[in-house]
Amino acid sequence: MVNGISTALANTDLEQAFRLAHSLKSSSLAIGAYALADIAKQIEYAAKRQQIMQFDSLLNNLHEQYQQLIGKLAVL
Repeated sequence: MVNGISTALANTDLEQAFRLAHSLKSSSLAIGAYALADIAKQIEYAAKRQQIMQFDSLLNNLHEQYQQLIGKLAVL
C-alpha cells in the first residue's frame, strides 16, 4: 500500500491515493501502528482536498514511519 500511495501521488491519481491511504489507515489501526495510521489519515485528507503541496512531506513521513514499523516487526 505504501508503494501504491507513492505511485498514485506521483501520477496525481488522487482517488487511488485516497483509497489506498484509507485502507492503510484501517490496517495500521488494526495492528496498533498508530503513527503510520495517522500519516495515512493525513494523506487521505490531503488527497480528498487536493492539497498537492503537502504530498512530498507526507510521503517522506509515510516512508519513515513504515521503515520504523518494519524494523520493530523484524525483532518480534
